[in-house]
Amino acid sequence: ALGGVSCVTAADWPLIRGDSQATGAVADDLPLPLDIAWTYEAEKSGFEATASIVEGVVYIGDVDGTFHAVRLADGQKVWTRKFEETGFVAGSAVADGKIYCVDYNGMVRCLSTANGESVWEFNTETALYAAPNVHEGIVLIAAESGQLFALDASTGEKKWEPFTIDQPLRC
Repeated sequence: ALGGVSCVTAADWPLIRGDSQATGAVADDLPLPLDIAWTYEAEKSGFEATASIVEGVVYIGDVDGTFHAVRLADGQKVWTRKFEETGFVAGSAVADGKIYCVDYNGMVRCLSTANGESVWEFNTETALYAAPNVHEGIVLIAAESGQLFALDASTGEKKWEPFTIDQPLRC
């Protein structure tokens, strides 16, 4: 289940750990005491990924291949988009009206924040367990194969051949 805090602030959390530097910090103080204001459950599934939050909408994929958009204020579903024979175990990134998400089968997807419709897809042909990062129009993808992919955020085309090390890249 996905839970919300009792008092919603205007701060966005578009990338894993909040920002492209992965600081994990917010500028606003959290209201205390924290309490659960609402819950949202994925039907016949669950969540392992970290959510992204932008402009009052929570974006998160479930382990059975459905991507969800939920209102932060009250936990009501905005939209869902189902992808067959896959699942989302890594967080997503949100930038410029697009969601960048990866699945454990190696697919990178760019979805519209408005309705979840696919903008582009790129198959890395390797397992992906790390959230993407977006910086200056480039989507960075760390792969279990030790490859670092760089994709154009608008088109999904490779910016360069993947950089590779002999160890898995998980963040």
